[in-house]
Amino acid sequence: MNLSDVIRPNLDNIVVAAAAVVDAAGLPHYMSLDPQGVKLRLRELAEAMLMSVETGEPVHFASHAQSIAHDRFLAGVHIEELLTTFNALETALWENVVKVAPTEDVVADLGLIGSIIGAGKDQVASSYVEMATQRHTHGLDMSHLHEAL
Repeated sequence: MNLSDVIRPNLDNIVVAAAAVVDAAGLPHYMSLDPQGVKLRLRELAEAMLMSVETGEPVHFASHAQSIAHDRFLAGVHIEELLTTFNALETALWENVVKVAPTEDVVADLGLIGSIIGAGKDQVASSYVEMATQRHTHGLDMSHLHEAL
């Protein structure tokens, strides 16, 4: 059974589970959206991840993540909020795989999900840093870094 066949039939439940995590996190930007808006964004993220799975091209998801990062950065969304949504989706995907995938496929499937979403999170971070260096931003909170020093 390929990973797409494990995820696609359960995509609605995966999105609902991820949306519940996002809601519980109390992310200011996402709290301002209606619940369907949050689910729509998570579904788009999941569909981009599935496109990478189905085509064998992780660059598709990374490109989608870069586009999201650009839009959210310009909207003033903090990087922590955006990465929390990626983590929520990844967790929901993992939980689905553990429940549905054949035992012999679980490790490889989780690795593939982690690799694709990890590449997307890397792209988000790179995009935020690149844009932050080009202008003053409130999208990156550097106070934690300064406190650690």
